[in-house]
Amino acid sequence: RGDGDGGEPELRPQAAEVVRVEREDHRRCVDERRGGHPLEVRARAWQAAARDVERRKGHDLVAPARARRDAGRDGVAYKPEVVNSILDKLFSTTTEVDIGYTRMTYATTVEDAGRFMRFKPRELVLGFEAWSQMPKHMYKVPGLRYLTRRQQGLNHPIYGRTTAVSWPWQPGDSYQEYMDYSFNNDAYTSRHLFLHEKCHFFWGRVWQDDLKYEWEDIGGWHRQRGTAHGWETRRSTPFTSGYGSRNSPDEDMAETMASFILHPKLLQARSKQKYNFYVDKLMKGVRYYEKPEVTFKVPNKEPYYRLPAQVKQISIKVEGAPEDDKEVQVEMILDPGKGWHSPNHVDIALAGPDSGEHVLSLERDDAYVPPKEAASTIKMSLRTTMTKYYEKGYWKAKQFKITDDLSNTRWTMVDEYSWRLYLDNKHGTSWAPRYLPETVKLELKGDVDSQTEEVTPTFIMTARWQQTGAPIINDDKTKIPIWARLGVHKNTEDEKAAAPTYEEWTQQSGAGGTLYPLYKEGECIKDNPQASDGTCTIKWQLSGEWPSGLYYVTMIMMQDVAGNERGQFFTEQPEGVVCCGRVDNYMDDERPKYVKLEECPAGSKSTVEKPCVHTDWEDPELDLKSVRCAFEQKGLQVDGHGDAVLKFKARDVGSGIGGISFRIMDPQGVSHYQIFKHTNSDTVSFTGDKNAWVEYTARMELPKGSPKGTWAVESIELHDKAMNRKNFQLIEILKFTPDE
Repeated sequence: RGDGDGGEPELRPQAAEVVRVEREDHRRCVDERRGGHPLEVRARAWQAAARDVERRKGHDLVAPARARRDAGRDGVAYKPEVVNSILDKLFSTTTEVDIGYTRMTYATTVEDAGRFMRFKPRELVLGFEAWSQMPKHMYKVPGLRYLTRRQQGLNHPIYGRTTAVSWPWQPGDSYQEYMDYSFNNDAYTSRHLFLHEKCHFFWGRVWQDDLKYEWEDIGGWHRQRGTAHGWETRRSTPFTSGYGSRNSPDEDMAETMASFILHPKLLQARSKQKYNFYVDKLMKGVRYYEKPEVTFKVPNKEPYYRLPAQVKQISIKVEGAPEDDKEVQVEMILDPGKGWHSPNHVDIALAGPDSGEHVLSLERDDAYVPPKEAASTIKMSLRTTMTKYYEKGYWKAKQFKITDDLSNTRWTMVDEYSWRLYLDNKHGTSWAPRYLPETVKLELKGDVDSQTEEVTPTFIMTARWQQTGAPIINDDKTKIPIWARLGVHKNTEDEKAAAPTYEEWTQQSGAGGTLYPLYKEGECIKDNPQASDGTCTIKWQLSGEWPSGLYYVTMIMMQDVAGNERGQFFTEQPEGVVCCGRVDNYMDDERPKYVKLEECPAGSKSTVEKPCVHTDWEDPELDLKSVRCAFEQKGLQVDGHGDAVLKFKARDVGSGIGGISFRIMDPQGVSHYQIFKHTNSDTVSFTGDKNAWVEYTARMELPKGSPKGTWAVESIELHDKAMNRKNFQLIEILKFTPDE
């Protein structure tokens, strides 16, 4: 339980099952958790619950609209009118913005349709799956009319690299918007976002003040001037994420909603009080239970259930003359209390007075000798250099994130302590570097893959830049001077056309069903040592199975050594229209520069002179029957220290297996994510037999003190070399609905 529940901040062991449904003659559902209470229902409640079993990995609610088997070649293998009919009937929403995008965004971002596109089929499936998991009385919410998708490869014009945005406060019919970041992670993240964003409309349009006040009391929220959202909480543990704890009760409620449905075990471990609030006040008794398909046992005679240490003292020292770089030293004294397990790092994200950002990562100081009166304390410290170009003034920190080896996390508000980090920088600036208009160029050439000796397509982008404040180039590489995304538009109706029409642009959903623009960092060089202008270059080398089509740079972001950023979007606009104002340091949009990558004729190969591709539209395959996981203990002590050894067979007959990641859930409901490195992880092309099923063995180290009991494989995500991807969920969500 967390300290928000009125007690010592400690995590209790979970029972083997959260919910057990008795046989019909018992005529009741029983909550097996400690402190739970029987929920009397009629015998047919079990039948209703069984009908409401929702499978994360196989939901067929949207069968008329799914058409996933056809989602490859044009990426728009569904009929919008069918999708919108289902959306309207079930949720009173639609993807068809019948009032026009300019009118829809008049009170928010003021944009036209050129900044938006259609959803990919897979993205809509994830949305249907998430929303249909909710209780039926929450299917519809006033004000949420339009479900929108931003153009591929673009940041949000106000909130930057965010995942999704809701506008419940806008009068009348309002909308949600989703970006690439909503979908190019794993499927759990996508479902989480759909639930999170919908919750904002309940908060803004439905729930009364009395209910909100009660929620604020549970989370310890109070109004606080000077904070980003006007709220603050002194509680540090009864939260399922740092995002919910550092912003507002509204965001806390949205994060809790997603956890209640998708990770109920985590919410019960973090705050039983919040869990009961949802059951009793919002969900009308509906509960959820995670049923894993692949599990393993972790033995531990001394499991660790305490949350990370509390902050006792902070000291900050800044040295350096106004014209020099600053040496910054931060020391933090923590008290783990009676627990033996200590934090392994503390993260502090800093923001400048007006612009710029910097992250401090404190590590344990093993040389620290605690005083006798505080013998259990430890020290976390950092000594780092902050450039003289960082903006002059106080650099603010919102929150400390304290994490231990078990991924237990404590979020502590900075306002509880005296945080004063002042940079007296004579040369400090908030001016961001400037992209010089109409200078971006994109070139296609053939490169020989050193591993396969085959010719693959390579795109090279160049763009001109201008220094307006701090330098864009730094010797220690602490800041990335430029990054960009490479996108691909499906071939146009007119095969000879060099660019899509405006209608084709707004009606596209990108090439492929799971392909997203490719992020890449680059380098910048000054014209000469005294110049303020220069040229930046980024190179993308692709495999020979990427889709054919019109390639273009979707956006550029430039950053100087002080963390000041300026971006540039590339979108199609109607003739004579310029979009969309200088919002949040973005210049007016420019039209994309397209380069066509052709499909190789049958039986031919790509050449240096004329690179081409043999497009792979097929998703990677996983042999579900082969998935198994076991615990291998390290050492003689039964203390939870060892490896979770995950084995499975996979293949991709089109372009070969590339990236692999997986999640493992512990008995406390914490999801542990890991990227698995293998022979073909970081290669351009696959080496080996693509048709062969390969058994992969992935290891995740579990530290001493890991929770004892049943762990579960939550998901496995496979990517191929053409960036097709598929997420395999290995935990079912059971939804128990009492008979009304």
